[in-house]
Amino acid sequence: MPKKKKRLDRFSNLTWDDLEEWAGGRIVSRGRNYQRQGCVSELAITDNGSLIAWVEGSQRYATKVEMGEDGLLDSICTCPYEFTCKHGVAVVLEYLKFAESKRRIPAASEDDERLRVLEDEDGDDEWDDDDFPLADAAKKEIDTFLKGKTKAQLVELIIELAGQYPEIGQNLADRRLLASGDTDSLVIRLRTDIQEMSREPGWQNYWRGEGFTPDYSGILNKLRTLLAAGCADDVLALGEELIAAGTRHVEESDDEGETAMEIADCMPVLLNALEQ
Repeated sequence: MPKKKKRLDRFSNLTWDDLEEWAGGRIVSRGRNYQRQGCVSELAITDNGSLIAWVEGSQRYATKVEMGEDGLLDSICTCPYEFTCKHGVAVVLEYLKFAESKRRIPAASEDDERLRVLEDEDGDDEWDDDDFPLADAAKKEIDTFLKGKTKAQLVELIIELAGQYPEIGQNLADRRLLASGDTDSLVIRLRTDIQEMSREPGWQNYWRGEGFTPDYSGILNKLRTLLAAGCADDVLALGEELIAAGTRHVEESDDEGETAMEIADCMPVLLNALEQ
């Protein structure tokens, strides 16, 4: 049996206990949520038998998982956590889904973009995931494509994308408010979002594979937009409300930290606002 096939078979033998021993129960449950929400795409197998995929989170991350000869799992990711993260768990669970349905996993090419950015990640701890990851060739193709459009065609394209991806439409609406100097409206909307998001407690039933984890990514994006516009004081004021509402939300939630991690993901932007 080829060595690559043997390594894939070893992935197939993984149990839920194995994943929890590797990453911890909280990270495993969050990884399962990501996999079930369809966040893992373009799963592939590398020459050395590792799993590699894109995983959609607050950004699009390249993630690779490998298993050593000792049977221990290891992962690297372009997310801020870098090692043994929920994205790595999601990739393993996506593989197990493929294996269960006997779907073939394609081989990754030697020049796979994910391998390149992961090598950069491994050698540079200051990778900025705000820049991640669009290949230079793709950037040139997009640049050429857009420059060939008229202004009216560009507007039509942006409206079409905003309709397909609500987060783009919301971000554009927020930018319009800021450009018009109407910071107060965005602050009021964000304050309402914080209160509404914290009303429904998160919960998980791990035996039945069911649950709900509140998604704070929209609040995070609005905070980032406010900070980019130079409204650090507004971000800090909203941050106090977020921490208060979030603390209550965590106390009311019946999960293993998923809700807390959603709120924790917003903390870096508050620290950046404090620095400013």
